[in-house]
Amino acid sequence: PALACVWDARTCETLVVLRGVHSGGVCALAFDSSGERLATVGMEPSHRVAIWDWRRGALLARLATGPARLFAVAFRPSLPTPTASASSLIELAAVGVRTAVFLTGRPGMGGMDGGGGTLVGGGGGTGDGFDGFDAPQGPVRARRGQWGGRTPQATLLCVSYASVTGSAHAGECYTGSAHGDILTWRDRALLRVVRAHSGPVFTLASAPP
Repeated sequence: PALACVWDARTCETLVVLRGVHSGGVCALAFDSSGERLATVGMEPSHRVAIWDWRRGALLARLATGPARLFAVAFRPSLPTPTASASSLIELAAVGVRTAVFLTGRPGMGGMDGGGGTLVGGGGGTGDGFDGFDAPQGPVRARRGQWGGRTPQATLLCVSYASVTGSAHAGECYTGSAHGDILTWRDRALLRVVRAHSGPVFTLASAPP
C-alpha cells in the first residue's frame, strides 16, 4: 500500500503515517497555510486527491480526479483556522498531463469516500467538473480548469498560488508547463500565458510583492 509520512525535521522522528487511500504510490503532497491540513495525490488509475487532518491521522475528504496523471498539488492560502476540522472553505489545485483540476469545499471528518466521482461534461479535459460528495460540513467538488482556447492544453508540472491574501492577485493560481510557459488561472479559468523558459518549468514559488 502507498503511504504518506510526516517527519519531524529536527529529530528525524516519524510523526504520523497516513494510509488506506492511495495505491501504486503517492506522487505529490502539500500543506495548507495553517499547517494543519495535508493534501496527497495518488498514482492509482483514478488519481485520487485526499485531504487529511494529519495530526489526528483522520481522512477529511477524498476525490477521484480521472485518468490523467497528476504531478503537483497546492492549497490556496487562507487565514489559519484553529483546527483542521474547522468549517472553513478550502481551495486547492492539482495539475498533470494536459489537465488542471480545482477542488473546493468544506471537508468534513474522516471516512468520506469520494472515490466514485466521475467527470461530468465534455471530454479531453474541458468538462465542467466531477461529481463530488456531501461531507457533514458541505460538499467538496473537483472541477477542471477552463482553457478557453488561449493555448493548446499542455502538460502542467507544477502549481502555486499567489502568496498574499487581500491583494489584487489574491486567488490567482500559477502553473508551469512542459513547454516552458507560466499559466495564470483565476476561478479555474485561464487568464494569460507567459513564455518563461526554453524548457519545462518544474518548480514555481510565489513571493509577496
